[in-house]
Amino acid sequence: MNLRRELNKINPNITLMTYSSDLCSPWAPEITGLDLTEMVRGCDYIGTEIMTRNVFMSVRCVLALINFKNVFLADYGLPSFSWSYHSTWEAVYLCWAMHHMHHQATPCPEMVCPEGGTDFYPFLGRTQELGGGRPLVTTGVLFLPSARDRNVLSTMEVELIGLIQTLQEARVPCQVIGGGSMTAEKLSKYPVIFTGTLESVSDETIELLKQYVRGGGRLCVTGATALFDQWGNPREEWGFAEPFGFSPEPRRVDTTELFRRDGSKCDNLAPLPDSCPISGDGMKAHEATAAYVTLADGSQPKLLYRADYGKGTIFYTPTMLGSMFHAPPLGPRNAHQNPFRYDTNTAAVFHELLDTIIGEARYWKIDAPRQVYTTLYRKEGKLIIHLLNATGVNPPVGLTVDAATLPEVPFPPMEKDMPFEIPFDRKAARIYVISPDYDGQIDLAFSQSEDNLVKAVLPKEGLKAYTMIVIE
Repeated sequence: MNLRRELNKINPNITLMTYSSDLCSPWAPEITGLDLTEMVRGCDYIGTEIMTRNVFMSVRCVLALINFKNVFLADYGLPSFSWSYHSTWEAVYLCWAMHHMHHQATPCPEMVCPEGGTDFYPFLGRTQELGGGRPLVTTGVLFLPSARDRNVLSTMEVELIGLIQTLQEARVPCQVIGGGSMTAEKLSKYPVIFTGTLESVSDETIELLKQYVRGGGRLCVTGATALFDQWGNPREEWGFAEPFGFSPEPRRVDTTELFRRDGSKCDNLAPLPDSCPISGDGMKAHEATAAYVTLADGSQPKLLYRADYGKGTIFYTPTMLGSMFHAPPLGPRNAHQNPFRYDTNTAAVFHELLDTIIGEARYWKIDAPRQVYTTLYRKEGKLIIHLLNATGVNPPVGLTVDAATLPEVPFPPMEKDMPFEIPFDRKAARIYVISPDYDGQIDLAFSQSEDNLVKAVLPKEGLKAYTMIVIE
């Protein structure tokens, strides 16, 4: 800050760039002096390092980490870059595409595109006019350093990153927001906000979130969120006891059965993460229509509770499902085995909960495989949809992954066309598709309803590895 003050006296347009390894790594906490959330007070170009040496096999995790870095864009309007590691041209292309679809820079190695590969560099020149713009986001995921550094019962990172991964998989337009967004005006931009497991938060933060809900927002709190103050001291009363009339009781519970909201039992139940059983006279009144579990004592608590509060709604889920779907980075300096298993039954329950919480903030839909990842941007009357084909990345549990491990087919062909529908706030004149994977563009036929909902179909040939749909 002192350096910035002195430089501003000479030339306020000087850019200060800073770099640290991560926002949640062992180097991240404020005690290290390398906390990017503090450095940003004096610097205006923020860089981080994505430590995995295999971005391809870690695509689920890396996409969430890249989204995480855009917290500085959400909070302060600042650009960022991420340093990633590559061993093959396919990995270079994938890494560039993941950053490009989040409007971030990434240093690329001095490698020559091999014969038959996709040379994405000329694509940058073809699409320069589509750069910049603002992300179209409906859902905020809250990150606070006080919880990162002083959570008591669980780590903030695993639930946060797992939640982002699941929202991205569901193609919900989401963005991590931080302390720079903690104003009533900035929070009001997000129809839905998730807290993850922010156990240690201040009274001011809790009141601001309540104010956001009273104004019409939808807030979801998880597990032991707000059971402690920002220094990690237990609260006498849960921060959200007022709207709910009950309090979580953090303790380990054994889950024996899982049921979807229609009452059907899930088979092959993977162990659920620790839950926070709840108690209080008003508990039953706040049960949402949602999945439920059977505990060892025979009780069957719901996995979602809701309280209408002012003009908005607060949801509470006692179990940290995001942590169950946290795929860690693979292929660090030394080879190791993949520990992540995607449990489809529990995932269906998680998506049911998200549907209830998010409601209309889902914003758009596309019929595509779950590993087709997307982001949305607006620029000068255009709506731009970025799509990334990661359907080839399905490492089995126990697979040994090192820096050179790749899927057998890095970018498998799409098996069917992908219809989509999305609101567009004006009369659409044209929809076209462009990609580094082929020359020219594909014009799409479309329809637009009286309420401005645009419907079109992306042909399967239109998405090979990375594609942009432009509506103008």
